[in-house]
Amino acid sequence: MSTKPIEEIVRRLARKHFELEEGIERFIWFENREKDEIHLIEINHNTIPEGSVLPFYLKPTQERPLPVLIGDITPEE
Repeated sequence: MSTKPIEEIVRRLARKHFELEEGIERFIWFENREKDEIHLIEINHNTIPEGSVLPFYLKPTQERPLPVLIGDITPEE
């Protein structure tokens, strides 16, 4: 999969999360050209500081054909 379609998937996913969760300040996307996965960090004012990133997994869908790993961290983290 080329980078451009992946970027569009990431943008749509970020927009959707911004709409659903008011505490999100921004996203950080880690491009991973070796694997067909999307890795994101959500900077979220409403999350609990963990001291580590515990990503959750979203399996592929028809709209988003790649698996996604998302970790929440606070702005201070």
